[in-house]
Amino acid sequence: MKRLLTHSPTPSTIFRMVMCVTTFFLLSTSALGVTAIPKNFDQLVSEAEMILVGTVEDTQGHHRATGTIVTDITLGNIEAAKGEHTESTYTLQVLGGTVGQEHFVIAGAPSFEKGGNYLLFIKGNGTVMFPLVGVDHGKFHIRDDPRTGKQILYDSLGDVVVDIIGNDIVTTSPHALATSGEQPRSLESVLNTIRNRLTR
Repeated sequence: MKRLLTHSPTPSTIFRMVMCVTTFFLLSTSALGVTAIPKNFDQLVSEAEMILVGTVEDTQGHHRATGTIVTDITLGNIEAAKGEHTESTYTLQVLGGTVGQEHFVIAGAPSFEKGGNYLLFIKGNGTVMFPLVGVDHGKFHIRDDPRTGKQILYDSLGDVVVDIIGNDIVTTSPHALATSGEQPRSLESVLNTIRNRLTR
């Protein structure tokens, strides 16, 4: 009959076990934060190297050669309002993401939903951590207006774009919009305003 040999772990063994578990969690989940600098409408248009409307078809996290996790966001149904783009898709690369069980989370970084439609003011794609003018300020989520069926814009806070007055982007909450009867600016109207600014 085999006998199991048991013994109580020494304090040094317990310390090594705790350090191994702690190291595992530090390596598998890391976090940073980013603070965006607000941009007005003219700054968004003038500083962007490319302004695109597109639908997120896929998101894929991977390691760069340095070991840093980045996510490639593949956009389809591309419409360019500024810059030349002739391909059927466009890939935006942002810092952070998931590879296997490893997560790199950045608080305040722009997030994207698969299948979501976006208006993006892009600058420095492939060379900077967050290639959007003003980080989250350069991303607008496009949704259908339930009252009119037109496509309208939501900013990073979830507020609706109702007007562009001079260089000010005027927004209001969806609840306030529903109760006020105010009409939001349509995506097409905003794109026309962008094109008009580019011809000045």
